[in-house]
Amino acid sequence: MERGFTSRYRPWKLLYVKEYPSRIEAQRAEKKVKSWKSRKMTEKVIKGDISV
Repeated sequence: MERGFTSRYRPWKLLYVKEYPSRIEAQRAEKKVKSWKSRKMTEKVIKGDISV
């Protein structure tokens, strides 16, 4: 059985959670974070230095 790259690094740890009033707003925030493609920016969100 072939295993994917991320399956080797399980279990995952949930580091950041934020609730949004609507699904659309949550998807926009996710798209914004994914567009950064920067670990430093993602770490700043987790620390609370940047609001999404």
